[in-house]
Amino acid sequence: MNRFLSHVQGNAVGYVALFVALGGTSYAAVSLPKNSVGKNQLKAGSVTKSKLADGVAISGPKGDPGAVGAQGPQGPQGPAGGTGARGETGPQGPAGPAGTGSGSTRATVLYHDQEVNLAPGSFTTIANITTPVSGAALVIYKATVGLTAPAAGSLTCTLDAAGDIDRADADIAGALADYSAGVRVSSSTTMTLQVAHSFSTGDKIKVYCAAGNFSDSITISWQKMTVLQLGSFGKSPF
Repeated sequence: MNRFLSHVQGNAVGYVALFVALGGTSYAAVSLPKNSVGKNQLKAGSVTKSKLADGVAISGPKGDPGAVGAQGPQGPQGPAGGTGARGETGPQGPAGPAGTGSGSTRATVLYHDQEVNLAPGSFTTIANITTPVSGAALVIYKATVGLTAPAAGSLTCTLDAAGDIDRADADIAGALADYSAGVRVSSSTTMTLQVAHSFSTGDKIKVYCAAGNFSDSITISWQKMTVLQLGSFGKSPF
């Protein structure tokens, strides 16, 4: 017994250290400060649902997506963007067909180069043609009127475009004598008539002249008639 007590007394410090070392774990288990245990101190799977305090929420599996909500109101219009760069010029397109109807313009020129002689006091139809156009048109007639008689003469001509008429009077001086050649040189003038009319298919355009009383015939030559189709026209007094 004495030997046991002597052993304990000689190793008291060592036994105390051993006791502290062996009892430290239990001490720490009952003496941990608040909020000192984290995930590193917990064993995987050691915390179950039954060990959680009331009111503690846990995350479950992800549910199905909910229904799409109503569309929100349209936002305000944003500012206008800057002007973009100009694009390249495209290729030229094919020519369109010739226009028809009231918007088109077309000129028809008719010639009659054969001379027409008018006897004194005669009434002669110089031209009688069917209109080459349908719709609004301007008719222009031009001719050269000559006289070989020494005395002056007169001529009245009328352009009749399906009832619309224009008339002109020409007073022609007598022919001049060319004694060097032994012949008389004819005197001439130019007569011009014009009428605007809205033609129907088959309408006639006429020119007729009445010669005055003089001693020789009047010659009409270089006749030309131009029919210019118009989009439209109007008439008004001036």
